[in-house]
Amino acid sequence: MSTFRLPRQRDALSGFADDFAAWCEAADVPPAVATRFQIAFDELLTNAIAHGAASPEPLLVQLRADAGRLEAEI
Repeated sequence: MSTFRLPRQRDALSGFADDFAAWCEAADVPPAVATRFQIAFDELLTNAIAHGAASPEPLLVQLRADAGRLEAEI
């Protein structure tokens, strides 16, 4: 499992997108699957930043890929 910590700022999303793409490549996640997850992350993380409770704590994204399965927890 890999954990990514994102500041609760919109400009952190582009860095996460790059990190996620690199992680997917290293984990042999098919590009079509990675793209679908990235679209979901864009929406979910943007909403968490815009509408979530104000907190100094970062957002955590945990990823796991094994046996042809990709799991994510925010």
